[in-house]
Amino acid sequence: MADLQRVLLILFALFAVITAFFQLRSSMKSGRMQNGEASENDVQNMDKKAHIFAFLSAITLALCIILGVISRI
Repeated sequence: MADLQRVLLILFALFAVITAFFQLRSSMKSGRMQNGEASENDVQNMDKKAHIFAFLSAITLALCIILGVISRI
């Protein structure tokens, strides 16, 4: 059970880093869009990927917390 929690925590950290990366890329593309160097579709794609990985990180953290509660009972 503890090994599974560790794996979930590692996945959470990985997904959180990927989320931050895509948010940064989205803001960079947004700045380039204002200069006419990027399209709105590029910004939306980066934003969508950031949302997906944020959701995945939230799910893995919730599962890790649930496993922690179950293992204490």
